[in-house]
This record gives sequence, C-alpha cells and structure tokens, in this order.
Amino acid sequence: MAFYLSEAIFLVLAILSLYIVRFYYAYFTRPSPLPGPFPFPLFGNMLTYPGDMLTWSNHHSKIYGDFYEVYMGTQRTFWLCRGDLCEKIFSSSRANNFLLRTPPNDGLDEFDVSKKGLLFNRDLDNWRFYRKFMSRVMMTPKFLKETCEWVQDIWGEMEEYWQENDGNLKNDSGKVLDLSGWALRVTTDSIIHLTTHKKAYSLASYHKKLSPNSVLLKQVPKSVLKSSDKFVGAIRMFIDSLAFFMSTPWITRRMPGVKERVRELIRNRDWLNEDLLRIIRERREEVERLNDCNTKDHTTLGESKNIELRTDLLTMLLTVNTNLDITKGIGDEINCNPITDDEIREIMIEVFAGGIDTTANTICYVIYHLEHHPNVKQRFLKELDSTFGRDPNYRFKIEDLSKLEYSEAIIKEVQRVFPTTPINFRANVEPCEIGGCKFPADTQFFVNNQSVNSHPAHWTNPHEFNPDRFLSNPIDPKQPKQTVYNSFGGGLRMCPGKNIAMMQLKAFMVLLYRKWEIELLDMNAPIKNHFTIVRQCDTLE
Repeated sequence: MAFYLSEAIFLVLAILSLYIVRFYYAYFTRPSPLPGPFPFPLFGNMLTYPGDMLTWSNHHSKIYGDFYEVYMGTQRTFWLCRGDLCEKIFSSSRANNFLLRTPPNDGLDEFDVSKKGLLFNRDLDNWRFYRKFMSRVMMTPKFLKETCEWVQDIWGEMEEYWQENDGNLKNDSGKVLDLSGWALRVTTDSIIHLTTHKKAYSLASYHKKLSPNSVLLKQVPKSVLKSSDKFVGAIRMFIDSLAFFMSTPWITRRMPGVKERVRELIRNRDWLNEDLLRIIRERREEVERLNDCNTKDHTTLGESKNIELRTDLLTMLLTVNTNLDITKGIGDEINCNPITDDEIREIMIEVFAGGIDTTANTICYVIYHLEHHPNVKQRFLKELDSTFGRDPNYRFKIEDLSKLEYSEAIIKEVQRVFPTTPINFRANVEPCEIGGCKFPADTQFFVNNQSVNSHPAHWTNPHEFNPDRFLSNPIDPKQPKQTVYNSFGGGLRMCPGKNIAMMQLKAFMVLLYRKWEIELLDMNAPIKNHFTIVRQCDTLE
C-alpha cells in the first residue's frame, strides 16, 4: 500500500513539474513580451490581487509604465494606460475589431452571462440585434421626454419625504442626509418605471425605514418588486458578481472559503432572475389579454378598435417580431423570432444594473466635486438662474436641459477626474497590432480610464478640476480625441443609454441645487467608495 502511495505521489509531482516547466517555457518564449509582474503557475499574478482592479492597475502602471501585461490565472492580459494606445479599441468605425468584452471565460460561462444580453454576449449576431434595439429605443426623443417628465415626478415625491424626515436626521445646522442612499432609490424608481411602467416604491420603502412614524406613509404601497430594498442590494451584488466571475480563476473558485462566496453570489443571481421573470411573465399575460380583446372587438364589430400598447421597454421586448410589434421593424433576417423570457430577463437586469447604479454613483461624485470647487458651483448656479429663472418649482422640458452647456461640462469633468467606470475591457475578434506589438484573436485588453484621463500627453494641467476644457470652445489646447475620453465607454460597445443618463444627471443637478442649499458634513473627508466593475459611492453626507 505504501508502495502504491509513493508511486502516486511521484506521479503527481512529475506532472506538476512538467506543468511548471511548460508554463515557464511558454512564458519566456511568449510573443510580444511586455513588462509586467512575474507570474506563478496556475495563479499567475492573482496572488497579489487586492480585489480592486483599479488599485491593482495603478500600482502596476507606476512600476511598468503605460503598456504592460498581467497574468490573471493562466490568462495573459494587457493593460493600456495612455489614450493613443486605445484608439483602435474605441474607434466608432463599423470595421472595429474589438467587439467583445472578453475572450472565452469559464467564470462568465458559469455565471451564465456569456451568451445573453449586451454586456458579455459573445454571440455577435445576437449582440448586434440587441444593440440596435436598445439604441433605437433608448435614444428616441419620445423616450427621453417621458424620462424627463417622470424624473421630476419622482423627485417631487422624494422632496416630500425629505421635508418630513425625523429629527434623527438633523443636527444644529439642518438636515443630515446620506445622499448616496437617496440617489440610489430615486434612480431605482426612475429606471423601473421607464422599463416596466410600474412603480417600485423604493423611495417610499427607504423613507419608511428612516422614518417609521411617517405621516405620509402609513404603509408602503405594494411594489412591482418582491422587495425594493432587497432588490437594490441584489443589483449591487450582481455587479460585484460580474467582476468576481470574470477575474477569479477556476481553481480559486473551488478553494475552501471561496466556494461559499460563489454559492452566495449565485443565490443572489437566482433571486434576481426569479423576481424579474415573474414581472416579465405577468406583463406577457397582460399583452396577450390585450391582444385577445382587440381581436375579439375586431371580429365582432367588423372594425378595429385596438387599445394601444404601452411603449415601455419591457412591452417592446415582449412584442418585437410578433404581430403586436411596436418597434417598427427592428427585427432582421437573422433575428426574426420573438425574444424569449430568459433573454429579456438578462437585458432587463443589465439595464437595471447600468441605469440604477452608475447614474446614482455619478450624481454623488458630481455633488462632491461641486462642493469642493465653489467657483465652479457659483458659475453653475448662475447658469441655472439664466436658464430657468428663480422659480424653484418650474417644470422644465428636455429642451431646457439641452441649454445647460456648463452643467454638462461639469459632469464630463467629474467623469474625467473620478470616472464611475475607471476600468474598461475589450477583446479582439481578429488578430491585431497595438503599440507596435502583434496579438492573436481573443486577447484580453484592459483600459485604465483613470490613467488615460489624467495623462499629461492628452490633457493640459490634468490634475486640475476645470470644466471649461469641455465647453464648445475649450481652453485646453491639446483637445484630446474622442477615443481618449470615454465616459460612457467607446466604440461599438458604447453605452446605449448614454443620452438618458446625461439627461438624468443634468435633471438631478437642477432639481437639487435650484431649491436646496447643500453642504458636505466633513469637507476634509475623501469620497467613501469601493470598486468592482463600477466605482460605487458608499456614503455621501
């Protein structure tokens, strides 16, 4: 028995030794070698990974420069920290070679997101169809106008709650609010309504939690969600899950302690999926009943008395490529079948993750920087007065928001110095060349937007907060190319909801600052945040 055991140990050691020799032979003979940390077999450089890609990248770029390589497990990845290196990646040309987010990734396969939706979908025909659908729907003037109206409605509800808040939320100088919590709820209610035309009552639930004896809310109304509070947390955990499964090697995900985290993240995903599928199936039943009603009226009366379908995102997804299609022929020869509930569910969860979390975090960072730059704030307030007058209750239209050039410049400058998505990632479909180095297809590239946005090669006084650099006549003589500055991503993978996001951000700035005097509780405190795929604001008081 001992003899067989020693043979088994010898065999394992021999295989391990051969693997190590093969790993380092491949490493030392790799094509296009770049500077970077020395990797270990199986784990690569992940043993030094702090759980935060931005911190990791900033550390490496100080040592290895603007273009370096890192092994994430056994995968060789390349990191770009200067804008000219990213021009091909963020090109808007139809011939763009960087249409994928990642190469084949076993973690994303395990999490079941690599063949659905928009974010990580590797089926390019399927992805192009969804991209065309989302771009056409979310960038239409009608959708933007409806968003503008609803944002003001939901903001008015939040202000009523603020005015009623308990004395527990006050100090000697006024109300103390955690704006990050309120921003997250107002964007939740906004996005849920715009996508489903139903109410989440996330603000109401949050207010009831802070003010249990609320006169306005004897009881929180029934939400379209099972639990709006749990939903907000689940969306954030879903975003954390994407970063975890994308970057954590298979062997690490099977290690004791980590396995429990894997199960927790999958349970959270399953809870979200169940809640969203319930909403989708309920809406599908509503659409089918309406169709039956219209068909019955048509046959009995001999003429059409059709009741029009709502034009929210969920209804359009349910009816595309059906006899009730209200999207004006978005379908094509390849994608001519109705979209399944599971595919709709993935699109919806990505819309919620992108529309709720990124917008809420960005408005918090805008507030933080406005309060730390009083000259910019005063100029912004003057723009509000000149555009809307001094009526704090004026109900503005989307055309009014389009006049706020300086406000938009502030948002862009905040996203430059403190981007909500500081790390972007792409993979190439065909072999490519970047920075004089050649790479095969399915190579993983990471772009450090934080480094690109502060690189002296592209910006004058890059560490100075100056929104003027984004005005129509910018003061910055370097005037970087569009491929350098990408607050909403770039290239053909650009965020399809960027127009709605910018409109919401400007609306939130107007609604907050035209009526309320804002002061940070501790001007010396840094922004409390953490980063996974999105830089999330933890608190802003």
